[in-house]
Amino acid sequence: MVVVEGKMAIDRRNLLKIGLLAASMAAMKCLWKRKAICRRLRKANRLRDRRSVLEEIDALPDYIFRKMFRVDRGTFECILRKIEDYLPNNKNRRMLELQVPGNNGQELSNRIKLLCTLRYLAGGSHWDICFGFKVGFGSFFHDGPYGVVWPIMEAVDEAYTIGIDLENREEMQRLADEFAAIDSRTQQVFSGVVMAIDGWVLQTRKPYDDETLNVNSYRNRKGMWGLVVLAGCDARCKYTLWNVNNTGSNNDISAWNNSKLKKLIEEKKLHSDFCFIGDEAFSCTNQFLVPWGGTGIGVSKDSFNYSLSVRRQVIERSFGILLKRWGILWRPLTCCNTRWALIANVCAKLHNVCIDNNVPEAPRYLHDWVIGDSDVIYLNGFHSEDPNVPVVAHGHTLGSRRKSMTDQLQAMGIRRPQTNIANSRA
Repeated sequence: MVVVEGKMAIDRRNLLKIGLLAASMAAMKCLWKRKAICRRLRKANRLRDRRSVLEEIDALPDYIFRKMFRVDRGTFECILRKIEDYLPNNKNRRMLELQVPGNNGQELSNRIKLLCTLRYLAGGSHWDICFGFKVGFGSFFHDGPYGVVWPIMEAVDEAYTIGIDLENREEMQRLADEFAAIDSRTQQVFSGVVMAIDGWVLQTRKPYDDETLNVNSYRNRKGMWGLVVLAGCDARCKYTLWNVNNTGSNNDISAWNNSKLKKLIEEKKLHSDFCFIGDEAFSCTNQFLVPWGGTGIGVSKDSFNYSLSVRRQVIERSFGILLKRWGILWRPLTCCNTRWALIANVCAKLHNVCIDNNVPEAPRYLHDWVIGDSDVIYLNGFHSEDPNVPVVAHGHTLGSRRKSMTDQLQAMGIRRPQTNIANSRA
């Protein structure tokens, strides 16, 4: 149909097209105006004087520096030199020496990034860290080379390693001598222990449905979400085994069965003179000693359990030192689930660096606490009296090493001290 108005004839379809065109042009005009207003309201780049931050940090007393960053100044410099070759290359190698306009002549250096990362691992809030170190909020958790936390953590994880050379006889003997010296009474009997092993629960938030196919696999029987860490350490509480490949629903024996170290032992890589020790969650073999189970076991077996426990305590002390030093572990991890293992690895490796450099753990004062913080270390060991744990068969006892050591203790007349008689199961 055609509408006649004067001498013009306009099709209704053309009227509709003209209306839509006019509406779209009006919308685009409004969008242009909004962008122009945003450009006028955008603030100029901030001038961040990070030199003053470094000067204030250099002026801090040594004990305050150690309390803030959990390492002393000498250890900090060692870590910085160690990781520099593993950090991503920003445009060119001389970027840190060049003056960058808009930052008052100073680029965000690796020193600032490492300070921010250590303070974050020590339990600091990223909001306060960004404000105090004059770092942009958007770059703090950025994944790329211009980020702050993740590039430093990845460099630390790559620069340092945790492991043990089973075929190095001299190193194995050194570790065995350190364990034997823990208790001079039983030094001759426990002369081949080179590692104490136990499980620990790294607490995390509940995984999202799009992060994993089985959310419940991360729920531990103790009631929290997390990952099971299978750890082993020497007599100095330095980690020689660190495995974060198991979800929270796993127990210690399944984590051990899935570990590479067990496969190396099965391949006879560990000399028969040496062995590991653990709790009752593991199966007893000639190269993995665990306590005698049950009650009413007799004086000789109870003496063996006590002597074994004296040396096995080093792994539990290492967990205590680790959690006391790194405050990020005081509460469940809330970052992306792909970063949980990285944080645990970095904390353990920096823990080893502090052990090597004799850095004491920082005291934890009352004002360090935040609502929701935990003061309990959740071990993943099996306890038969726990009603939430089903009865699991741990396998049969292989070898006679434990029986031979028990007989030696009985022949030497060594018993559990009277001061510890309350824990006796004889």
